[in-house]
Amino acid sequence: MFQNIFGKNEEETEDMQQSNELIDKLLHRISSLEKRVGSLEQQVEMLKTQPTTDEQPDEGIKMDVVTETDTITIDMTPREPQPTLYYMSAPELDGTFSRVALQEQAGKTIFQLTTTDGQHGTFIVMDTPDAIATAVISISQFLKPVCRVAGDSSIYPNHILTDEEGLAVREGNSWKVTQKAIIHFE
Repeated sequence: MFQNIFGKNEEETEDMQQSNELIDKLLHRISSLEKRVGSLEQQVEMLKTQPTTDEQPDEGIKMDVVTETDTITIDMTPREPQPTLYYMSAPELDGTFSRVALQEQAGKTIFQLTTTDGQHGTFIVMDTPDAIATAVISISQFLKPVCRVAGDSSIYPNHILTDEEGLAVREGNSWKVTQKAIIHFE
C-alpha cells in the first residue's frame, strides 16, 4: 500500500476530504439558520413594541419573513367577517323562514336577515313601500309569527320600524327565529 507524505493511505485522505466537505456544508447551514433566527427575533421584538390593532385600525400589521433566497411581506391584519344579507318573504306559522333569497324580490320580500357566520343572524322588517304593502295584507300571518308589534297595529302604516332586531339560527336551508323582533307602525 502506498502512503502519502504524512503517513496516511489514500483511503484515509479521501475520507478526511469527505468529512471536511460535510463539515463545511453543516457550518454553512448553521450560519444560514443563525441569520434567520436573528431576523425572526428582531421581528418579534418589533411586534412587541407595535400598538395593538385597536390603536391603529388603518395601518394594519405586516411582517417580513426572511428566507434563504427572499424576503416576503405578509399582511397579518385581522379581518372582520363580511356580513351576508338574505331577503325573506312571509314566515311559516312556526316562525321559520323557508323562502330565502340573496336579492330583494319586489312584492314578496318583507324581511332582511344579516349574518357574519352563516349560522346566526339578526333580522328586521324592511321599511320599503313594497314590504309594507305585502306585510299589511295579513299582519297576523306575515308579521306576528316572528315579530312583536308595539303600539297600535290597527292603523295603516307609512313606515314599519324595527325597534329591536330579531334573532334567528340556520336549520338546513331555513332560518328559525329564536327571538322575535320588536316593531312599531308609523
